[in-house]
Amino acid sequence: MRTAAYCRFSSDLQREASIRDQLRNIEAYCARMGWPVPALYQDQAISGSRNDRPGYGAMLAAAELGVFEVLLLDDLSRLSRDHIECAQAIRRLKFAGVRVIGVSDGTDTGRDGYKLETGLRGLMSEMYLDDLAKKTHRGLMGQALEGYSAGGLSYGYRSVHDGHGFKRVIDEEQARWVRHVFERYAAGSNPRMIAAELNQLGVPSPRGGSWSHTALYPDSKGVGMLGNPVYIGRQIWNRTAWVKDPVTGRRRRTARPMSEWVIVETPELRIIDDDLWALCVERVRKQKRDTVRKAEATGK
Repeated sequence: MRTAAYCRFSSDLQREASIRDQLRNIEAYCARMGWPVPALYQDQAISGSRNDRPGYGAMLAAAELGVFEVLLLDDLSRLSRDHIECAQAIRRLKFAGVRVIGVSDGTDTGRDGYKLETGLRGLMSEMYLDDLAKKTHRGLMGQALEGYSAGGLSYGYRSVHDGHGFKRVIDEEQARWVRHVFERYAAGSNPRMIAAELNQLGVPSPRGGSWSHTALYPDSKGVGMLGNPVYIGRQIWNRTAWVKDPVTGRRRRTARPMSEWVIVETPELRIIDDDLWALCVERVRKQKRDTVRKAEATGK
């Protein structure tokens, strides 16, 4: 009997030992059945809602080549957290003549009625993720409403824990360069010129490397230093949502309506004054209007 094991854990917060724990459970099952030690396919720190996992893809490809006859999982949720993908994977494995066994949850596609069982388990796995996402979002909203960090840290600030959560505080060294960017832009420099100047002066970017003009100019979602209202003491959270692409399983950022935004006034985080902010915002708007007019005039 040729056997294989597929093991997975979903995030960096989990441990690599999780793979070993799953595999140990699977190997113990094989020993009881008198089966050989399985070949291991694995994915580390990748969500089961994605179908582009390298180990998962290699396992399916090997199954279709007839490399193994039985696939063992610790439980069915390791295979996929998407009930449609889970059903499709099992269909592919069955077609390839592979029996799927969940050691901990008792799943076995060698039994009659497995379609109902695996269908329900796959749906429960997906609902678990949906419920977890809602609870996480609710918790983050509570943090945001109380002025705590709910994810992301803009350049010019650092994060400190006050015993209840993480608060943003001004990083004075970075704040001076935030003021420099706004002052230079208001004076007529464009983002490319400002980024080049920062690089020439040896100022580290938010990630420690070189500056790019895209980090300064606000895009259609308002992302970019010159469009970030936190610099005038206004934190905005929940402007975007991550939605799973049904084809790849990867998450994509989409804009939320303004009615869902969480806006908290935090004057202690102000780095620039209202007049400088207004000058820069008006120049951004003018440049966008000019770009649209130019595109309409040229027919592009």
